[in-house]
Amino acid sequence: MSHKPTIEALVIELREAREKVAKLTTEVEAELTAELRRLPAHYGYTDVDAFGRAVRAAVQEAAGTPRKRRRRRAAASAPSPVPATPVGAGLAAAAANSASQSSQPATTPEPQPEEMPPALPENTGNLFAYRDALTAQREEAMRRLNDRSTKPQAWAAWKKHLASVDEALRASQ
Repeated sequence: MSHKPTIEALVIELREAREKVAKLTTEVEAELTAELRRLPAHYGYTDVDAFGRAVRAAVQEAAGTPRKRRRRRAAASAPSPVPATPVGAGLAAAAANSASQSSQPATTPEPQPEEMPPALPENTGNLFAYRDALTAQREEAMRRLNDRSTKPQAWAAWKKHLASVDEALRASQ
């Protein structure tokens, strides 16, 4: 004999399930309301309006940042080649003469002493002062490395200086 539930039993079970869902829904809504009331105080706001203004301002600030646009490839936007116009005989001769003259070889000038990094500070026993001096030198090295006006030779010297300052900072810990 198979036990098959009757339609009446299924309807009763459905009603009980709906009542249980309604009860759980009201409990969740009450808990959610209580959590929302506690939220401003949790973040240090005295009233709900101030908290709401802060949240709106944060959302507007985040939404106001534009997304990066994709750039086209250079080949896709490059203009088509234009045929060269012929150069007159006088201009060609002048260009050949100026190119054949030897100029002095291009050398990079030696960096000035003020562009070069200072020596590492000496550890006099005061660890805090030593670390502060190293940190100041590290910040200056980072500033010089990110400065576009730093000459290549000076940049290389500042890069080495930064590595030695970092090593000294690690050793002083």
